[in-house]
Amino acid sequence: MKHATNESVVVNSFKPTNYKRYIKKLLKDTKKVMAGTLVTLSAIAILAPAVGSAMNSQPVAYVAQQSVVCAATYCPSPTKGNDAKVRIDLGNGYASIDSVNFTFYFAARNAFDPSESWQLAGIGGPTNTSTSSTVTSTITLLPGQQGDFISQNFIGKKTAFVDFSMTNGSVQLVGVDVNIVGVHN
Repeated sequence: MKHATNESVVVNSFKPTNYKRYIKKLLKDTKKVMAGTLVTLSAIAILAPAVGSAMNSQPVAYVAQQSVVCAATYCPSPTKGNDAKVRIDLGNGYASIDSVNFTFYFAARNAFDPSESWQLAGIGGPTNTSTSSTVTSTITLLPGQQGDFISQNFIGKKTAFVDFSMTNGSVQLVGVDVNIVGVHN
């Protein structure tokens, strides 16, 4: 079966010798598409100052997978073995912030169990009041709720560090997502 002149390909008619030609064409077409994409992205980047912070992406958070254990009945502040450093890359930073939302992820084998509690930077956090373990837990921080925590740790910075610790119990921390509502610098 012959191919049409517009280079459409019928998959069943491929012979091993056709793959090389097809891949070359595919790469060539991909380069054309990518060139168009780069032009489009450049145009968007030029428009970004006119539309404010709409083009900025959300922060990227990092935390090492680790066990976080409160070995005592109650642990009021982070201690060695009972803390995990969360690093948050904030891009160009924020001029103001309306809220910071953290969602932590735990391994099923050592999840956030009933009556366990965790905290951020010693300022408090949730207690699992349900009757079952959960593999996610969320906290939202608002300006003024925890003193100047948001302005001291996030405003005008490109990187923020926050301590996660257990006030009682233990978890296997496997990840974190951070969502910030605010105005970028």
